[in-house]
Amino acid sequence: MKHLFLVLTFCCCGIFAFSQTDTLNYRYSLFGIGVKQHKVSYLSPLYYTGLSFVGASGKVTALPNRMKTSASDVNFDVLGTLNGNNSMFTLGVNYIFNNHYLLSFKNERYGTIFPKAFIGWGFWNDTEFDFKTTNTNNPFYFKIGNMACVTFALEKKLKKIYIFNEFNLPLIGIYAGTEYSSLLPYFAIEEDEKETNPLSMFDILFISQNTQLQNRFNIDFKIKSKTIRVQYALGYKKLHLNNNAVHSASHIFKIGYLFNKIPYVHK
Repeated sequence: MKHLFLVLTFCCCGIFAFSQTDTLNYRYSLFGIGVKQHKVSYLSPLYYTGLSFVGASGKVTALPNRMKTSASDVNFDVLGTLNGNNSMFTLGVNYIFNNHYLLSFKNERYGTIFPKAFIGWGFWNDTEFDFKTTNTNNPFYFKIGNMACVTFALEKKLKKIYIFNEFNLPLIGIYAGTEYSSLLPYFAIEEDEKETNPLSMFDILFISQNTQLQNRFNIDFKIKSKTIRVQYALGYKKLHLNNNAVHSASHIFKIGYLFNKIPYVHK
């Protein structure tokens, strides 16, 4: 309970940092494709590799010395592997939501030579569903993680382009996932025919049990009256939960545009 209170406090305390009038506010919408390598020990001991199709949206609110960012990504994965002469496939859906609060460093000595740096904290939700078409014993796996994370960011405004990089690292989180040897852990029955505790599927994990990171590198440039955003997203996770291991890495390229009520242009 003590850890749960710390997680909730850490995720919510940044809300009070944005009581002033906003000076910058825009949204964006992106679509992309990339490659992903993924292993879920509950489904198979093998790594599956394939394509990930992504739709993303987000919002940025900024003051001169602080920034709030939120982003949502929906990934549809089609992955496969070879086992001898047989081809095996998995289908997956991964929803990611980030909400972060950033404070800038003051760098009076170097002025605008170097990028503007930010450090902050935030909330990260990672929900995952995987389905293996060729496994009738353990065909389905799910995992939900709600994490408190630290965030580092760099911002650089050039003459015709805007560059923004955001790196996220979770420190502690509350997780739920499929338990080993039971398809639906909240309906699982023990050998003595007694129902298990419905809360047994939940666990609090630290960075040592869930090594996960996320980096988004953005470049914005103007084409006619619209601001185009190109993003490269790197994702990595190595999770141990309920006697199962999840290990994956992805490289996603996205493109889209910025908007508010009208097409948005960086000043």
